[in-house]
Amino acid sequence: MVENNDDMVDKFELNVGHLPAGHVTFDAAAATTFAAELDSILEGEGDARGHLESLRALRDHLLKIS
Repeated sequence: MVENNDDMVDKFELNVGHLPAGHVTFDAAAATTFAAELDSILEGEGDARGHLESLRALRDHLLKIS
């Protein structure tokens, strides 16, 4: 949350464990899907419970990148 303003989100952090060093590349379809899911979570004030399946897919995708 933004300091002194509980109505604004400053950043969103997702701990996915250890990722390989370097750049992570997504194909356009996956990036669009994941961005839409994250946008929906942010619009829902951070409530991610309805997006657990998509978040697991994102985590799995990130962890498989080498």
